[in-house]
Amino acid sequence: MRENKRNNRYYEIIAGTMYLICMITSIGGGLLLDKIIGKENLLQSLENNFSTLVIATILELINALGVLAIVISFYMLLRRMKPAMSKGYLFFKSLEGILCIGVSLLPILTFLYTNNLNQSVNQQNELLVHLLSYRTIFWAYVYPVVFISGGILLYSMLYMTRFLPRYIAIWGLLSLIGVFFAMFVPEIKMVPGIFIITNEIYLGFYLLFRKRSVNTIRL
Repeated sequence: MRENKRNNRYYEIIAGTMYLICMITSIGGGLLLDKIIGKENLLQSLENNFSTLVIATILELINALGVLAIVISFYMLLRRMKPAMSKGYLFFKSLEGILCIGVSLLPILTFLYTNNLNQSVNQQNELLVHLLSYRTIFWAYVYPVVFISGGILLYSMLYMTRFLPRYIAIWGLLSLIGVFFAMFVPEIKMVPGIFIITNEIYLGFYLLFRKRSVNTIRL
């Protein structure tokens, strides 16, 4: 029993730390990339800001790996309480992490690829814009679906098991509903975005500083 509590605390610390690191790296990497890929002459912008591109890619990779660390930690914490749901959570959030790795590498790989083609600058720029449009599509539609699917499973398990206070789970579920509707009304995406961001920051700190770890289901 003591060993289980020590192991649980270990996974809680990992998950809490990764929540906070992921928040910093995902926002930081996204802001850096938006600064350089939003220019009209995309090829020239990436050439002039290649070091920024590398830093942004590293930050987004850290975020993707952090997502995988979080899912493994929560899976280890909840698998005995909710075996089937925890496997579903493991699938969706692992998929999220793997897809984020691919998307984080997309800008730098497409730049290196198009920059070495025997084409005119205009052709290279058009191809680069086309390839990077898939990144926009991913963040607008694919990522929210995967993120919401895994999130619903996680917060539902947290609510049912009371592994964490139920208000955290309710807060998360309501935020995910907002993220879902924001897919169809992009103008409101900042509102649910703030709610889910603050939820994950709070969850990170809570996991880091909670005094005890729950090992049994309390209905």
